[in-house]
This record gives sequence, C-alpha cells and structure tokens, in this order.
Amino acid sequence: MVVIAEIENHVGYITLNRPDAYNALSTNLMELLKEELELFESNDDVHCIVLKANGEHFSTGADIKEFGQQTQNNEAIEYRAKLTKSIHQQIPSLKKVIISSVKGYTLAGGCGIALACDLVIAAENTMFSYPEINRGFVPAIVTPNLTKISHRKKAFEMLITGDRYSAKDLLVAGMINTVVAPDKLEEETKKLAEKIASHKPQSLAMTKSLFYEATDMNLIQGIEYAKDFNIKMRKSDEFKQGVQQFLERK
Repeated sequence: MVVIAEIENHVGYITLNRPDAYNALSTNLMELLKEELELFESNDDVHCIVLKANGEHFSTGADIKEFGQQTQNNEAIEYRAKLTKSIHQQIPSLKKVIISSVKGYTLAGGCGIALACDLVIAAENTMFSYPEINRGFVPAIVTPNLTKISHRKKAFEMLITGDRYSAKDLLVAGMINTVVAPDKLEEETKKLAEKIASHKPQSLAMTKSLFYEATDMNLIQGIEYAKDFNIKMRKSDEFKQGVQQFLERK
C-alpha cells in the first residue's frame, strides 16, 4: 500500500509509503490520501490526524515519471489537477486538526501539502523548496496557501527562486511550528497529536473552523462572526459539561 492508515489514542496516522520513490505523489497515492482523510473525518474515534512518511524523506512532490506518461492525455491532466485542488481545499475544511510531521526532502507538491496542514513539526534535517521554476514548471495549486501562511515577499521569493530552505529558516519565518532533532520527530509528533486529541472533539472542530473563517475577514466582521460562534459554543453540551466539571472541582 502506498498509503498506510492507523489509529492510536484517538490519533489517526496517515503514512506516505513510497520510500523508494522519495514518496513521490502519484495519482494513486493522492487518491488514497484523500480517501483516508475522509474516513478519519467521519470516524468519531479520531480527534486529530497526523500526516507523515516512511523512509528518509517526506515527499519530493509530484511523480514526474507519471506526468511524463500523461503529457498527451488531457483527461488525465485535468483529473490530476482537480484531485490536487480537492486535497488542498479538504485540509482546512476538515473538522479534525491535521499535523504534518516532516523530514528530509519536503519539496514541490510535498512541501505544499505539508505546509497546508494546520500544524507543522519538522526534523532539523528537513529541506523545504518549491523547485518547479527550475524545471520550467509553475507551482500553481500550492501558491494560494503559501501566500496566506507567509509574508508576501518571502512567499514570492520561495516560488520564483526555487531555492531550498532549512526547517530553521521556515521556523523563523513563522511558516512551521516546531523543529526537533531527527531522532525525536516521531516522539514529539505523537506527544503533540495526543495532547490535541485529548481535547473535546466539538471544541477542536469549532476552534479550527473559527480560525480559518475569521482569518479571511476584516476585524469588525471577524468579531461579529466570533460573537455568533461564542453563542453557539455556550449552548453546546460540551460547554455545559465543561462548566459543570470546573464548578465541581472548586
């Protein structure tokens, strides 16, 4: 299987499993990734999702060998573009928090998917890049998200130069959350995921939804929208239970 899915302690782990091909994103892999995200989203036992990879590298991006077989197949070209688009739309719209746990080469489409996740934890040896420009390609579907998570100048620099950036570079730029030693990546990812998974599912879902909705609003609209969210949250069973548990501790 090019994608492995497992559940442990309310965390759903999705593992890219093409290590011999640097976890290149074949169409089959992308289809299975989308499917597993959907399955975890509908599974009440999963409170948080981790996207990781087997082998030394997270992903070098699209499977160029496969692309080479599709240059004259317009239907396949359009299908793949729609598939990639759907995953990039899917990640922020899911109720479950998604953490990417990355290492080694995290390039092109692989970089795009990793940085699209809600939280990013990276090993110190991770190298991030959008090298499409070096091959005469255009880093198309990854661009909208990159412009939202990074300063415009840094985002454009990454896209137009094709240069590689270290995990520490992106940490300083505020584009990833945590950098750890390579031998601590699995342990620290699990610790973060299980901490998030220990929270109430409705609270997690509402917080994620509010964050992404409010981010694209102006301040006044955002506060108005947050007010409605506050009312909805305070009417929920989880909120009432939380208040009661707090009062009973006093």
